[in-house]
Amino acid sequence: MSFVGDEGMLARVANLYYKQDLTQQQVAQRLNVSRSLVSKMLREARRRGIVEVTVHDHGVVSFFELEGRLKAAFGLRDAFCFEPSADPAAARRVLGTAAAAYLPRYIENGCRVSVTSGETVYAAAQAFEVSGTLPDTTFIPVSGGLDDMKRNLQASHICAVLANRCGGHARQLHAPIVVSSEETKRLLMEEPFIRDPLAEARQADVALIGVGVGHGRSWMGEAYHDLFSDEVDSLVSSGAIVGDISFNFFDREGRTVPCAWNRQLVGLSVEQIVSAPTVVCVAGGVDKLTAIYVLLRQGMVNVLMTDAACAERLIAMHGLDAAPGA
Repeated sequence: MSFVGDEGMLARVANLYYKQDLTQQQVAQRLNVSRSLVSKMLREARRRGIVEVTVHDHGVVSFFELEGRLKAAFGLRDAFCFEPSADPAAARRVLGTAAAAYLPRYIENGCRVSVTSGETVYAAAQAFEVSGTLPDTTFIPVSGGLDDMKRNLQASHICAVLANRCGGHARQLHAPIVVSSEETKRLLMEEPFIRDPLAEARQADVALIGVGVGHGRSWMGEAYHDLFSDEVDSLVSSGAIVGDISFNFFDREGRTVPCAWNRQLVGLSVEQIVSAPTVVCVAGGVDKLTAIYVLLRQGMVNVLMTDAACAERLIAMHGLDAAPGA
């Protein structure tokens, strides 16, 4: 019987390689055989069930081919796709949890991370884990808050969660999302406790962003219903507003819409948020397709984490735009 057919030898090779962490070359030297034979025996051990490989993906399902197409279509640095869910709330949790597994690739010790509000970003923050700690990393909110309403979805709170998960620091922005007039905003933006965190956010190495649907039917719209003037309603109805990033409405070119709401919003503009060298977007769902597509088409995002169904639709939209005569 040859070595490859000897189950005892196969088990011995597998033990040396998988349990004792020897390289294939070291196993070959230990047994006085060639490295190619060791490789063949390891494959045979797996085929016979002597070795069983279990991948604990924690719900993260790889879509390598789809991710490659997404990167090629939009010139992304990275793209990650995950299992979609028919339930929007469950989809946000699944996407956030899955995306959290990849965030440590971009959030390193010593970097500054600007953070938007949002349900999916919050889900990612809750599941964020690193090996060791990031004591010199700072998380900075890009917009104000909503008092106690939906506190866990506010940028300042999400920063605190991220910092707590990795031993880093969190800046706080003690301001409402929007104020009653442009003059009030101007005065507030001159105060150091608002001016300084926003100035730091503008210098971020990484921007971690979510994408909103850009209309008053969101939780943000419900909270500030009285401030959704006829102007904003008209812009939404006409399609001039297609989405929002941390409450900033943007148009089909990815530009901050010059409306009263945006002019009275306490925070960074869309253009300022996406000026970071690395912009990681965590967003999915068919209701956000247009908003996500605009950001990708305009090159405002270089890392996208989304669900597979959304990715397929985004690629199809790109194909239609790129078609002759489109």
